[in-house]
Amino acid sequence: MPYGVLDRQPGREVPAQKWVAASGLAVFNRGKYGHSLEKNALRLSLLRSSYDPDPFPDLGHHEIQWAIQAFGGDAVADELPRKGMSYNVPLECYQPGPSPAPCPPAHAFSAWTATPPSSSPA
Repeated sequence: MPYGVLDRQPGREVPAQKWVAASGLAVFNRGKYGHSLEKNALRLSLLRSSYDPDPFPDLGHHEIQWAIQAFGGDAVADELPRKGMSYNVPLECYQPGPSPAPCPPAHAFSAWTATPPSSSPA
């Protein structure tokens, strides 16, 4: 269920994209989607060990990023879906370099111009 929040029973591993929460603790992750809760242990599966259809699913170098945050117990009120998305897709700012020439009007973002207000009193 995209952008949804589901309550699940503890025990087996379940898929959960971007974040999982239990007992006032949220775990945010980038690219690891298997989670399980059993007794007092909240687990995040880091590598796959399947054999079918791919007998070698997770060979090679891996970079794993995750974060932990305490929350008040209500995932929606504490904005965990938004925080999970923000952790997975951080805001990136770019500063373009100088342009060698001005952009022609045909490629401008808008066709209107503004005139500065007069400096004389009304």
